[in-house]
Amino acid sequence: MKSFSLFALFLILAIAPTYAEDAPKLPSGLVEEAAQPELTPELMEQAEQAMERIQQDPEIQALQKKVEASVTDLQKAVMAKVDQLDPKISKLIRYHTDAEQAGEGVVELDAADFERFSEALDKAKSDPAVQAAERKIQEAQTPEGRKAAVEAAADATEAVMIKNDPSIVDVLKKLEAVSVAPE
Repeated sequence: MKSFSLFALFLILAIAPTYAEDAPKLPSGLVEEAAQPELTPELMEQAEQAMERIQQDPEIQALQKKVEASVTDLQKAVMAKVDQLDPKISKLIRYHTDAEQAGEGVVELDAADFERFSEALDKAKSDPAVQAAERKIQEAQTPEGRKAAVEAAADATEAVMIKNDPSIVDVLKKLEAVSVAPE
């Protein structure tokens, strides 16, 4: 099952187009050249055993702790900047982070619902209304303008998803049931 909050989904919708445009493109044929032969069960077992041994190595464990500490430091630094720039957004992020850590604000979608949602979302992203709404997010000049643009893009995306597949409403209701946040 896949877990995510509706808030996180809308953040992804808001930022993903920017990063997707900047993402490096793989040269054609590279994927085919890198294709590996199928692993046998014996090779899989050997690989799992090797990974278990590697994870027991004190040097690897020390590096893992450094990585975890660095991630924590990065999260603290980012939140300190968010606190400085926009305390309302900071409060919203902290609310959702705390709720997700407590198991609230997270919806479990079975594989079929997740697949339906993903397909509906992918299809909606090619709709001109959604593309126009996503451009407005990029063009927003103020935090208020960006917030309004994100909300408009979310509304447009949802409307197109429902227009394309009215049965997606059931999945959207599951997602909306956990997306309540304080003002």
